[in-house]
Amino acid sequence: MTSQREKLSTTWSLSGLLVRLYAALCEATPTPPDLPAFLEEHASVPDPQKVDVLFFDQYYHWRFGGGRKCEWYLEHFPQIVATKQVATELIVEEFEYRQETNSPPTLDEYAERFPELSQAIRELLAQRHPNDRFAIAAGWIRQLFHGGGLTQTRFDNSLGSINRTLPHELTQLAPTKTTSESDPDSFLTEYGADADASSPFASLSPDVLRLIESDMHEAVFDPGEYLMREGDAGDSLMVLMDGKVEVRIPTVQKTPHVIAEVEGRQIFGEMSLLTQEPRKADVLACTPSRVMVLPAIAFHNLAKDHPAISNVMTALIAQRLGRDGQADVLWGRTLGEHYRITGRLGRGGMAVVYDAIDQRDTTRVALKMMSHRLVYDEAARDQFQKEADIIESFDHPHISRMLGRFQEFHTFFTVMEFCDGWTLAEILGRCGSLPEDMSRSIVGQVAEALKYAHERGIIHRDVKPGNIMVRRDGTVLLMDFGLAKDVADTHPSLAETLVGTPRYMAPEQLIGNPVTETADIFSLGLVMWELLIGRPMLPALDWIGLLRIHTKWDLSRLDNLRRQTDLTTYRFLRSALSAEADQRDVDLDELIGWSTPLDISKIKDQLPK
Repeated sequence: MTSQREKLSTTWSLSGLLVRLYAALCEATPTPPDLPAFLEEHASVPDPQKVDVLFFDQYYHWRFGGGRKCEWYLEHFPQIVATKQVATELIVEEFEYRQETNSPPTLDEYAERFPELSQAIRELLAQRHPNDRFAIAAGWIRQLFHGGGLTQTRFDNSLGSINRTLPHELTQLAPTKTTSESDPDSFLTEYGADADASSPFASLSPDVLRLIESDMHEAVFDPGEYLMREGDAGDSLMVLMDGKVEVRIPTVQKTPHVIAEVEGRQIFGEMSLLTQEPRKADVLACTPSRVMVLPAIAFHNLAKDHPAISNVMTALIAQRLGRDGQADVLWGRTLGEHYRITGRLGRGGMAVVYDAIDQRDTTRVALKMMSHRLVYDEAARDQFQKEADIIESFDHPHISRMLGRFQEFHTFFTVMEFCDGWTLAEILGRCGSLPEDMSRSIVGQVAEALKYAHERGIIHRDVKPGNIMVRRDGTVLLMDFGLAKDVADTHPSLAETLVGTPRYMAPEQLIGNPVTETADIFSLGLVMWELLIGRPMLPALDWIGLLRIHTKWDLSRLDNLRRQTDLTTYRFLRSALSAEADQRDVDLDELIGWSTPLDISKIKDQLPK
């Protein structure tokens, strides 16, 4: 059972915005903030996020100070620590922190301090330490106590001597390992739970893996035999145990193209199982090969009872689609009835973008596919569809156009116009800084797109070089409204998920506070700096490191630009990069005046053909 202490071991692992802000303030200042005042300042935030702050405060004081007793939290925050579960967890956390000090605790002490919670404390310790003395004692005492053979006094006295070796017949009451943990032939446990944490199967418990194994049977294939054929129904999932196989997809000329040769523990057939579509590739044995086979009906029955299995499969599919420098099983396929995929254009955290041809008129398009790892994430699905709704309603020469959308392959696609050119990130990577006139032209064209979006109540929230495209004719396009927000949406302070690219975020966006159109202006200022200087204004630090920079925000670095650039350029940067949102007094119409045609010929020789 994961403890709060394990979750708090690295600040970056914290998921709630309020606790991450509190953690950042603790690390950025000599002394931690006044906790009651901090929580009062953010009184509108839901209680579960405040509970996380209490646990971090407890962790911080035990890790870097002399500790803070649980009674203090119970006294100061009775409404937040209103449930037995939260109170018990705080107490057990303190117990475990003290185990690492020179004054290790006893269960007797905690039973006296918290008599009403003594049983809950013991049971939680037993859950966290299922194979050590806490669990053994808890199991032994529960059996005797509930059977009437142990008084409360004997119960408490027994806990005081728990360090002594228990009789053999009593230790048998301790939980034993599951079959999959102790069985050396448990191949899925070896593949998943004991594998590197990056393996999608690492998230499944040994018991679930063992259930999968129990429905599998063995099959053997000779060299040249097909384990799976392209076009067949997805009737099973296979795990390669021994041997070597190759994965092939047909090309336009109907000749097979080998996309991978694999050996060792590998899984095949997950795409057809999950999408319930015909197989997209051949799997052919290169050497004598042994596999374990899970029939489709067994898979679906297991996934119904254990949704985590479906999540693992979608994560595995997401890993295999859109990999850099490699073809995948969608290449050459026709999706959405008439879009034939010819390659990959890019891959991000939420989507894979494929190069495709509209076979009705041979128009080149970009297919944006929502990553399969998000198909069970309702919020992600909503955001993907929201982006499609926004782009579908837009019609502007500096915003990429959407041509259609469809649902297929167990996920969602949008069809976007193809931009023949380069991202601004690619241009900067090749050229370094750009001349001021080119930089002003780029920023002016982006300003046109932002004004159009802002007038329609949309904030982009992810303006950065990677989301700005420059066509070969010099036209600049603002791309990827995947994180866009309608200003009509209202959320409690810090209750919204942190979204965007941290090094291009405005300070208020970085800490999760509500944002306005001026957040896009701040990001545009960072883009202008990078165009003129040739490197990002902010380093690629983690969230806390960037927050430290913003707490000591200093614009003196702009002083050199005052002497090197046009005064209007300097004034734009000075205003756009103000720490306070209400001080970013930028007239987008003035920037739009910079929007002259971009002369690509000046840098064309430095760019990819």
